[in-house]
Amino acid sequence: MTESTLHFIPAAKADLQEIWHYTVDTWGNAQAERYVAELKRTCHQLVESPSLGKPAPDVGDGVRVYRCQHHYIFYLEEKARTIFLAFIHEKRDILRHVVSRLP
Repeated sequence: MTESTLHFIPAAKADLQEIWHYTVDTWGNAQAERYVAELKRTCHQLVESPSLGKPAPDVGDGVRVYRCQHHYIFYLEEKARTIFLAFIHEKRDILRHVVSRLP
């Protein structure tokens, strides 16, 4: 499965970029590459097995959440694809950041 099979809304893409920049600034380029690669590997797993995530009814109908290291990955199964909505750090106000992204 290639990265082109992953569907990110623009805000989720921005999350990954923010995570990468923060990690580079804090721990260096190599760690940023490893961490973002792990998040993307997890996304591929979720596409293959969407039920790995737990339902997140407080966020929205059909939204699921899965924890990967220090981030929560929010996604939605829509038709024949999985759409990634957000990558939110465990210390952030999760509901506020995700609810605003729902279609």
